[in-house]
Amino acid sequence: MPIGTGGVKLEDRVLDLGLNVLDTETTHIHVCSAQPTSYSDLLTKTLGNKNWGAGNAFGVPGAWTSGRKTSSVAITDGSITTSGTVACWAAADATNTRLHAAGDLSGGGAVTAGQAFSLASFDVQMARAAVSGDSAAATAFISRATTAFPTLDTTHQNAYKALLNSLTTAGLFNSDGTSNFLEGLYCWRNQSGGNAIALLDMTAAQNDLTNTGGALTYNADTSISSNLSAGINAGTKTVGGGTPFALFSKNSAHQGIYSLSSGSTTISQITAMTGFYDNANSCFSFLQRRCSDATPANAMRWGMNSSAIRLTTALASQVGYFVGNRSNSTSVQLYQDASVLDSSSSDTSSAGYGVITSFRMGLLYATTDGGNTNADWNFEHAFAHFGASLTSTQVSALKSAFDTYIATIHP
Repeated sequence: MPIGTGGVKLEDRVLDLGLNVLDTETTHIHVCSAQPTSYSDLLTKTLGNKNWGAGNAFGVPGAWTSGRKTSSVAITDGSITTSGTVACWAAADATNTRLHAAGDLSGGGAVTAGQAFSLASFDVQMARAAVSGDSAAATAFISRATTAFPTLDTTHQNAYKALLNSLTTAGLFNSDGTSNFLEGLYCWRNQSGGNAIALLDMTAAQNDLTNTGGALTYNADTSISSNLSAGINAGTKTVGGGTPFALFSKNSAHQGIYSLSSGSTTISQITAMTGFYDNANSCFSFLQRRCSDATPANAMRWGMNSSAIRLTTALASQVGYFVGNRSNSTSVQLYQDASVLDSSSSDTSSAGYGVITSFRMGLLYATTDGGNTNADWNFEHAFAHFGASLTSTQVSALKSAFDTYIATIHP
């Protein structure tokens, strides 16, 4: 009879010495009428068992998201020795008369002595100890931020720490503060006077920004905005030579931006939010919003290292968190608030992908289709980032961390 597994209680020997005890010492896996509390108690509650012999009941411990785990070997020929109702499993060392672990079962039922039973493989997990203090990513950024802006207050320091600690827990930053996914992360919801912090990259890559184009407005505790041709530049990089980005590449790339306003809805413009495009080589990697009288109205115009520009249907709202992502040579995804807005599995990465000129995060200008600037546009951005391809789970983790920060700083 197949039986599903539930929660697990580890005995002292396993807690003291780790999951290797299950791997090397467990001889029997029992099915029981109730969870035993000791080896002698196990002998009164067992309804049957599988005798594996030491070293054969569980596999070698391996990685688990929150620590370590070992998996049991599936049972197909266990023997029921006592009639009763199965409610739990137990792992034991009969040679040394030790109980190792026990856990609840679901799907068990009445059994009769002489029957055989089966039990699917299940995991026994041990969480790593919680680490006190801040993540390496948080510690490093606070050091840079307080150097750039010595009067940075405790409220904002704690909000930056919570943001980076959360992203470390989610795996977007490593324990040493580096990242395999982000090589540019920028917060534009900063303390009054802390304009210098808006230009700092929060990642170890330190791809800091420079203000280019027109004037920017730093709105204390909300965002940056502009109603002129203005941008923030992450620099000119090359691919395959010169100084390439370490993570953002032809077939693994993303750009994201958190927009807090829709701006004007009465003028015919295309508004660049982030990225670059190279018309000469047909290579497009950007997120843009279209206005109410464009065709289609209020749509997203985007590409992610693409040879052609993509265009979504009209959006209910242009406010929110947008991420353009390329996961391989043919697949792209556009997320709005962590939900897929547009995707394709046949969007081939551009053969013209080469020199990235003027890679801009938070390109705040508005242009008409004729290329003229217009001072009527005004919209605000709170965060931006770029790097390697992201999964949907990672996009959700970023949005959650950003939302928590926004709720903390000037909700």
